[in-house]
Amino acid sequence: MAAGASDAGPAVSVRPKSLPALWPDTAALAAAAAVFLPVALLRSIDGDEGSYLLAAKLAAHGDVPYRDFIYPQMPLLPYVYGAWSLLAGESWYAARLLSALLAIALAAVLYAFAARRFGRRLALLGLTLFLSSSLVFGWLTVVKTYALSTLALFVAYALVEREETPAPRSWLLAGMALGIAIDTRLLFVAAVPAFALAAWRKRRRARLPALPLAAGLAAGLLPSFFFLAWHPSSFLFDNLQAQGTRSSSGLIGDFPQKARLASNLLGFGTTEGVVGSQFLLLLVAVAAAVAAGYALRARLPLALVVAALLAVASFLPTPTYPQYFAVTIPFLVIAALELVDRVARRPALAADRSLRLILGTVLGAAAGLYVLLAGIDLHRYLGQRPFDARISTVERVAAQIEARTKPGEEVLASWPGYLYGTHAEPVPGLENDFSPHNSTNISAAKARRYRLATISDVDGWIRSRRTRLIVFRLWGGGIQPRPHWESLIRRSGYRMIAGVGDAALYEAMSR
Repeated sequence: MAAGASDAGPAVSVRPKSLPALWPDTAALAAAAAVFLPVALLRSIDGDEGSYLLAAKLAAHGDVPYRDFIYPQMPLLPYVYGAWSLLAGESWYAARLLSALLAIALAAVLYAFAARRFGRRLALLGLTLFLSSSLVFGWLTVVKTYALSTLALFVAYALVEREETPAPRSWLLAGMALGIAIDTRLLFVAAVPAFALAAWRKRRRARLPALPLAAGLAAGLLPSFFFLAWHPSSFLFDNLQAQGTRSSSGLIGDFPQKARLASNLLGFGTTEGVVGSQFLLLLVAVAAAVAAGYALRARLPLALVVAALLAVASFLPTPTYPQYFAVTIPFLVIAALELVDRVARRPALAADRSLRLILGTVLGAAAGLYVLLAGIDLHRYLGQRPFDARISTVERVAAQIEARTKPGEEVLASWPGYLYGTHAEPVPGLENDFSPHNSTNISAAKARRYRLATISDVDGWIRSRRTRLIVFRLWGGGIQPRPHWESLIRRSGYRMIAGVGDAALYEAMSR
């Protein structure tokens, strides 16, 4: 009987204990999906998404970035979203779904890492801070470089930091993930010194960690090396010089604008008050972590080093936008958890119930305010959205193009996003809607060499009626000089045949 009870014991006891243990992890993933999926599918369109999606469409159909069309980013994103479109279909909703899945994967990795390092309670706190960040749910859910690059970089970080002595395989995989992050967004090269620092810190506990890290990084960067070797001039122009054409101040300049942005990020401005207030709360927590670490003679957390390097790099492009700093949030969250963990481990805290109550109240109030602020921006993304920036509106324009063109027919579209999900092709040089504006800051010969359509090019195409169909709406409201193409379109023998919101479709009349 005793033997029988002993044999049966594990079979009876394991299941009740294991199932409840899975609930927090399952709830964490469900919470990430509950935040990211609705925002991704309902959030208004960001103007840059049109160029990214058209690049994905062209890559999926065999065109090559840098060689066949301008693409002012590193090469990986068009192929990832292009491959996804071949599986899930070429639609805005499918593309946004991929962004949401990447963001959910990042949340899962962050939670798993934090649970292993700090315990499940702090992991849930970190996940809450991550999911509640306006920068995170607002910008990791769109079709831009943020979700893919940040996921790859955080995976690299987790591989290096999850153990005191990572195996050579972990260093190799971390290097590959770091390379993938850079293949997606060039600014992530700024994080390389942080990983070199990690290898140096752990050199005594691991056998030459820098070697597998460097080997993995070289392997991960193979896509970029390939395009650099194939079309070096175009690759360098698109990734560096083209960024400098966005402003008359060049690639790195307009420091008053950067100062205003820094003020906004700290909550002192008016245009990014919610983002700034949240960011300030997170920075205060991180500053407290640094102070606590200094008092305890602890090393600066690697997560904070990564976040600081990314933040400095994000300030470099001109103009600088708050959305760039979304990539720092997961690392700032981990750095903030370092504070809570260090304080919680102090013997003095365990012996002083009143102190625990005070610290818990302060932490709960700060976290509650942080989450409350998120609701304001969540309403902005999911509430009243501009009609013309809704996915459903853009897909209605695409349906009009699809119905009125033949497969492969060129359409002159002032915004490339209208051509995604159609069988129409863009006029070469207009794959990026900012090309006419950006080309004003370089010579006409250089614009032709690097496939940027100039304003005079577009004027000529309209006058000569190069395409039978024109779709017009300027998404960049602040573009200066502002081209007056609407009147030119009418004077050149086009008639308006359809309108969806502010987008107008024009067809060339018979001569």
